Amino acid sequence: MVKLESVLQFAAGDERYERINAFPVTVYAKDGTGRYLAGNHCISRLAGLSSVSDLLDKTDRELCWGASFDTLIANDHEVMDRGEALFRIEPVVDALGHAVNMLSLKLPVQNLAAECVGVLGISLNPLDYRASDFFDMVAQIAQSFGAKQDLPQFAQAGAAPVVDAREILLKRLTPREQDCVRCLVKGMSAKETAQVLNLSYRTIEVYFEKIKSKLGVHKKTEILSLLYDNEALLLNETSFK
Repeated sequence: MVKLESVLQFAAGDERYERINAFPVTVYAKDGTGRYLAGNHCISRLAGLSSVSDLLDKTDRELCWGASFDTLIANDHEVMDRGEALFRIEPVVDALGHAVNMLSLKLPVQNLAAECVGVLGISLNPLDYRASDFFDMVAQIAQSFGAKQDLPQFAQAGAAPVVDAREILLKRLTPREQDCVRCLVKGMSAKETAQVLNLSYRTIEVYFEKIKSKLGVHKKTEILSLLYDNEALLLNETSFK
């Protein structure tokens, strides 16, 4: 849980502001109607705005990813209703017109009356960074808002990644397919995966087609979404035989 007072102090430019701006992730806070209360330089650039002040009091509907408003506000309300931090994959379109599936951690924001009145969000493109690097950044930023205890286990600083994929992966995928997924979670491209597994690029692509079919998804980013939603990150115990 994040205190509203902490969010407003950040928005006013307290000692955390420049430090958080150094992270290559979007950091933002919204109230219960979806209006932005705070943000960092990264989200203003993503939205094509000249400054963070141009973001304040706007909703997602008024930004370049306005078509995703219903999805984003629904995720915000889910976090507020449940009163706990949640990871979600959120589709947006950036200022250049590029479609991006952002991995977002959203935490509930609470006022002095202990009411959930908004969310604090930390987001990035999961294909740009290794999952472990993202979770390290998430932990540092969330802790600066006093939210360590609210983080899922695998996103806490120093926590071992959760490895529990029996229902999602181990019962559905072959050992080699699991290796491919582990490489994907670690941020490796298909070419890098082929090198690590000592297989051809074409073979790796065939494996991913089989993985998508078995998991009922159509894109690699949807594989990541499925993993994050179920805390099955598979960052350890890779066989690579």
